Amino acid sequence: MLVAEADATPVGFGCAIGAHDSQWGTLLDNLHVLADRQGSGIGRGLVRRIAQWTSSRYPDGGLYLWVLEQNTAAREFYRRMGGRDVGGELWTPPGGGRVTRQRYAWTPSELLTLLER
Repeated sequence: MLVAEADATPVGFGCAIGAHDSQWGTLLDNLHVLADRQGSGIGRGLVRRIAQWTSSRYPDGGLYLWVLEQNTAAREFYRRMGGRDVGGELWTPPGGGRVTRQRYAWTPSELLTLLER
C-alpha cells in the first residue's frame, strides 16, 4: 500500500498484491487520486512506484489490474502508462448486477520500459 501526500494530507493511494496470479503477476488492486488532484502526476507516480516494487520483488512477473469497461478515463490513463488491454470479462461486483471489466497488463519487460519513462 502506498499513500501519496501533499502538505501531510493524503491525496491518493495505490494497493498491490504481489505475485497474485501465476500468469499475470502482481495485481494492482486499487489506485485512487482525489478528483481535484487528477492530472497532476500523482497517479502516474503511484503506478511507477508499484511497478518498481513489482520489478524488484517479483522480477519474473508482470503487473495487471481490472478497470470497469465504462470507465473510459481510467482506461485511457492506463493505456498512456503503457498498459495493454488484454481482454475483458463479465463480473459480478459486491452488491450484485453484472458489469464488464477489462484487464490491463504489463509484462516484466514492459514494466522496465514504464520505469524508464
